[in-house]
Amino acid sequence: MKKRTYIFLAILIYFIGASPVMAVNWQSVTIKNYRVIYHPYQKKLAEEVAETILKTEPKYKSVFGEMPKDTIRIILADRREEFDKLTKNTIPEWSKGVTRPEIHLIILLTDQIKRDEFFAVVRHELVHAWMGSLYPGIQTPRWFDEGMAVLLSGERVSDNTSIISRAVLTGSLFSLDDVSQVLKFGRAKARLAYAESYTAMRFFVEYFGWKKFPVLFATLKQTKSFKSALQAATGLSLYEFEDTFLDYAKKNYRWQFLFDIDLYLWLALPVFVAVSFLLIRRRNRKRMDAWKEPQESGSE
Repeated sequence: MKKRTYIFLAILIYFIGASPVMAVNWQSVTIKNYRVIYHPYQKKLAEEVAETILKTEPKYKSVFGEMPKDTIRIILADRREEFDKLTKNTIPEWSKGVTRPEIHLIILLTDQIKRDEFFAVVRHELVHAWMGSLYPGIQTPRWFDEGMAVLLSGERVSDNTSIISRAVLTGSLFSLDDVSQVLKFGRAKARLAYAESYTAMRFFVEYFGWKKFPVLFATLKQTKSFKSALQAATGLSLYEFEDTFLDYAKKNYRWQFLFDIDLYLWLALPVFVAVSFLLIRRRNRKRMDAWKEPQESGSE
């Protein structure tokens, strides 16, 4: 245990570096095998993070079939500068959290994020940490990792349908392999990558059911092969799964953008502006005519 602690501290020092940002005191709260590391003024938030994780455990256990035994550490960075120092500037500006699964470390940005969104990020990153702990050294596709994290975390996904729908119509859906580059994408492409990953997992649930996840993860642990685990759970090869998913997306999402109320609001906005301009112009003309009439009658 002491050896692991020293290894963690060495890695943490590597990520932090000799930075004045970190020249502050840190405190921690430990509940079970979760240790939340925070600034003194973040104590309440740290406790809420720990409570959120504990409430999440039963749901995650039902999906993975077991729970991690390794200590999972969560660092709360209170501003972007600190977050960038901790992550060595390797994370895009749109990200609010990152997990180093090989060392069971989560780094969260707490600044300028809504409360509900923040705790969704906590649950999202926890999925990555669990997978890193339960299946060390086993490669799984990025679309699967991110899709599972979005699916289980309860993140806001109301925009996903219209995002996928527009991608289907424009022929801009990614191959699932392309999602592996998500951290190099800009915000718009990243949103599509996450939406597509989530939709792939929704497809999994709809066609094969939640009960297949423990089968998949048990096979993954035994064979250390994602392809074998996916086939054991679905009966499909990786390529067959992707082809079936893409057919599913094209069939079910092609016209869903028509139900996007935001689209109609944006389409209606120029019409509203034009009509308002014409009405104002007409009203002003009437006022000018009404102002001229008394002058003309007075001159007679």
